Parts: sequence; C-alpha cells; structure tokens
Amino acid sequence: MTAVRVPDATMILHSPHAEGDGQHRPDLISNKAPPETTAPAALDVLAADIDESLLTLGKPKRLRDKAHLRFVAHQPCLICGRQPSDPHHLRFAQPRALGLKVSDAFTVPLCRGHHRQVHQTGNEAAWWEDLDINALEIAKGLWEQSHPNKSSMQEPVNELNVTVSNG
Repeated sequence: MTAVRVPDATMILHSPHAEGDGQHRPDLISNKAPPETTAPAALDVLAADIDESLLTLGKPKRLRDKAHLRFVAHQPCLICGRQPSDPHHLRFAQPRALGLKVSDAFTVPLCRGHHRQVHQTGNEAAWWEDLDINALEIAKGLWEQSHPNKSSMQEPVNELNVTVSNG
C-alpha cells in the first residue's frame, strides 16, 4: 500500500491489489498531516559532540602522517629488498570505510611490482600469510621507529594488536 500526498495535505492510500485496481478509496482518506519526523535542535547538538571512537563499536581513527609515509618509503621492500618502495596500507588492518584508506600507522614498504601484486589479490591477509610475513607486526615496529616518545601518537600502536580474519 502506498501513500500519496495531495497539495491540500490530504493523504490518499492506493493499493494495486485492492478491489478496483488501485482506484481511490474514499474510506481511507485522512485530512491529518503526518507527524513531524525532525529531531529537536538540542539532539542535533548532542550528536555532534560525541567522540565516536569511544563508543562500544566506535569508528577507528585513521591517522594521516606524511613524514611516516616518507619514512616507510625509504625502507627496502619486505619481499625482495628492492628500493625505492611504496608505502602500502594494510587493507585488512581496519574495517572498510567508503573512500578511506586505513590509518597511516598500518603501512609497510613494498616495491612497485609487489605493491601491484598485493592489490591484485582478493585476500590480502592470506597473501601475507603465504609469504610467512607478519605485516602487522612490521607496521607496528615502523610506526614506533618513526614516533619515538610521542605519547599523543601512541593510540594507533595499540590498535595494531588486531587479529587477522578472512571475513
């Protein structure tokens, strides 16, 4: 059953399966306007002040650090040792988000060829496992090397203690 708003705020209900093949049903006409669905302005203000990373199922922080990416790019490829390297973001380290890469804390160095290869694989976690390389631990170590004694940047290091799942 569908509702159609007529310019005078009358609601007319149509049902294609009802008798009369979707004709107007005068017994279902209501002159009442639907209740307002907008929340009060006070609730909008409260929602804007919530730090979503503190919620039980909060959004993970996606830190950006160009200096760390340059540091990772100066390291040799984890697979073959070639340089220069591209900083590869470990896609399985954080939940997917529309148009967002994982945090820069989850980057490891890969040469151009291996970087292309890992992006062509369907299951990145299995790709690393087949190579017997713990990319998360390496990313954690690189982050700690490029951020010594910076307490404000220590949170992503704790996030690196994630489990790898194939789902």
